[in-house]
Amino acid sequence: MLETKLIVDSCIHLPSQWFKLNVVPGAFLDQPDKPMSLKISKSLTTAPDVKVRARHMVPGTINKETKEHRNFQWLGWWSGAISQVPRHRDVLTGPMSGCWVVVYRRNGIEYVAHIGKNKDNKAHTDAVIAGWNNYARLHQDSIIGGFNPMRHWAVKMPARNAQTDKITPQCLALVTRDPTPRLFSIFTYRQEVDSNLLRIAAIEEVESSSREQLQNTD
Repeated sequence: MLETKLIVDSCIHLPSQWFKLNVVPGAFLDQPDKPMSLKISKSLTTAPDVKVRARHMVPGTINKETKEHRNFQWLGWWSGAISQVPRHRDVLTGPMSGCWVVVYRRNGIEYVAHIGKNKDNKAHTDAVIAGWNNYARLHQDSIIGGFNPMRHWAVKMPARNAQTDKITPQCLALVTRDPTPRLFSIFTYRQEVDSNLLRIAAIEEVESSSREQLQNTD
């Protein structure tokens, strides 16, 4: 349901990593529960004569039934790790510069994971790809779906606003809590006024990659 609040040309403010975890390259990493919610949008000036609607991500969930669609789980990127959280609610994760996001069952629990590749650390990248691919091949029936969010935009990237956007784009991924998870790629640009503020340039639902592709991620 969170996708209904991720509106093109509005902005969201990214959370910071609030804790440190010990990473074993190529291994699964349980991220502590980090429930979040999107606050009601407020007007924000990002450049002279440019105003946008911006939403902050804040810790904790909103318990009102009418605001449930604002709640989600944040999943961070950890270099070399298959960072995972149970799929109890919508899961938003990033940054996505080439990592895969996967949904699967492990030890009787359904998880969403961010496969933490790192372009600046080949050893971490090789380890995490091998770790996931080995698991996926040995547990084929547990793989539910997944995709490479940034690769979705390889043919045509959404336009940049030269007045407000930094040059380098930022991609996020959303996995919904629906019985059959829906996958969304969210293409954003960091804002010159605040690097943690992202303008949503486009959001599109993406079909899951095949099981064979998810056993041979790269």
